[in-house]
Amino acid sequence: MRLQLLGSPDLMSQLEQHQPEIASAARNNPARFAELLRQTRTTQQQTAELEAQQEFSLMNADPFDVEAQRKIEERIRQQAVLDNMAHALEWSPESFGRVTMLYIDAEKNAISCVFWIPDSRV
Repeated sequence: MRLQLLGSPDLMSQLEQHQPEIASAARNNPARFAELLRQTRTTQQQTAELEAQQEFSLMNADPFDVEAQRKIEERIRQQAVLDNMAHALEWSPESFGRVTMLYIDAEKNAISCVFWIPDSRV
């Protein structure tokens, strides 16, 4: 990531405008750059978790609020989508990438074996 920033003058100028300390570390100190990125990510995660907790407590404050119920429904739907994605990645990972080998169950001279074709453009 650091090398991409250093190779792109536009990205570096944007970073200098918004986060000059990270831009300086990207140029001069790779270890400090990595540390600042970790800190930023941790801070963003904590902020997101806090906002989610606050939103959840507001949704549960009035169980008869139509808008709160709509948000709860959307959250449940989003969680179902994430669960389906995790299930698909676990059980069908080939759906998300290119399969580069083709395996064929076969029998040769009365011996069962698996043949493979290195490139699956068959």
